[in-house]
Amino acid sequence: KLLCVAAASVTVAAMLIPLASRIATAIGLVDKPDAKRKLHERPIPMIGGIVIFLTTSLVTLLAISRFGHLFSSQIQTLPAFHWEHLGLLSASLILLGVGVLDDFFKIRGSYKLIGQIIAATILIGFGYYFDEIRVSGTQIQFGVFSILIVYFWLLGAVNSVNLLDGADGFAGTLGLVVSIAISVMAVFV
Repeated sequence: KLLCVAAASVTVAAMLIPLASRIATAIGLVDKPDAKRKLHERPIPMIGGIVIFLTTSLVTLLAISRFGHLFSSQIQTLPAFHWEHLGLLSASLILLGVGVLDDFFKIRGSYKLIGQIIAATILIGFGYYFDEIRVSGTQIQFGVFSILIVYFWLLGAVNSVNLLDGADGFAGTLGLVVSIAISVMAVFV
């Protein structure tokens, strides 16, 4: 079931990317080569993240709203289910907005960090945090420092991908590998 949702998201994204690339080129949302840090030979449209976000979000939300009862017997009440995902969607929208603003206007790092902190605060406010981890069978409790550790973890994850996004397609490939790894762990652990 989940593979069908993922396949539908990928299919819709693959169909929309050529159109989105033409739109990005027409409005000037392209990464131009500079022969120093940017080694590509022609301008590259910078709209792939928007397409991936929209297709993944819309296809997933459509699947949850129509077929959510098939995915998990733990989904008892739809309002709680939607509430949890509303936080994830809201934080993702903020990160997407920060990325688009940066692509268009090259905003300062401090403004990007503020947007990332707002997104992390939304996630934590909607219950996305942990107060313990298990490493090699040993349980580590964070206690009063758990929220601070979650902030550092979320900001570190966002910025590590952002810093690695110098080569065309690298962040997307990294995201795919991490998503597959997390999916496998979620199924078998």
